[in-house]
Amino acid sequence: MARNERSRRRSQQDGGGHRKVLWLVNGVLAGVGGVFVTTASAAVTAIAAAAAVVVAVSVIVVTRRLP
Repeated sequence: MARNERSRRRSQQDGGGHRKVLWLVNGVLAGVGGVFVTTASAAVTAIAAAAAVVVAVSVIVVTRRLP
C-alpha cells in the first residue's frame, strides 16, 4: 500500500475530530480573554476559565464516545 493511500485513509477515519478540538480550544481561549476585557475582574475570569475547561472536556469526552 502506498504511503499516500495510508495517510488518506487515516484522515478519512478521523473525520476532522482534531480540527474540531482545535476550534473548541481556540473558542475557549477567546471567550476567557473576552470575559477579562469585559469585566476587568480576575475572579470572574478565573470562574469563566474553570467553566470553559469543564465544558471543553465534556464535549471532548462525549464526542469521543459517539460512533
